[in-house]
Amino acid sequence: PEGCEPGFYNLGFQYDAGEFNKQPRDAFAAAVRAEGVALDPGFRDFSRRSSKRCRKVGPLEQSRLAGEGTLVLHHPVLLEGHSTLALVAEAIQKVADVFKSTKRAKTGLPDSTSRK
Repeated sequence: PEGCEPGFYNLGFQYDAGEFNKQPRDAFAAAVRAEGVALDPGFRDFSRRSSKRCRKVGPLEQSRLAGEGTLVLHHPVLLEGHSTLALVAEAIQKVADVFKSTKRAKTGLPDSTSRK
C-alpha cells in the first residue's frame, strides 16, 4: 500500500559447493563475515529434529541437503539503503570469485557438504 515500506526478516540462499570447488558452506560464510557482512549458515533441517517436534516419513534426504546448503543474510542488512546493499553484493561476489578460482583449502571448519 501507498506510504508503506516492505519489511524483511532474513533472506535465505542455497549454497552449492559444486559451484565453488567443493569449498564448504561454513568457510564461505566465514569469508563473507570477514568482509563485514552478516551472512551465516542457515536453519536446522527437519531431518535432524526430534520426533517430539515433528513427525517424519523416511529420512528426509532433501530436507537434510537443503539445511546443509542454506545461508542466511540477516535482517539489519536488509533494512539498509541501496548503496549499502550494493556493497553487500560486492562483498559476496568478491568471496564467490575467490572460491570459484581456488582449489579446496584446508579450512579447519567442518565440511557441511559431506554426507552425515
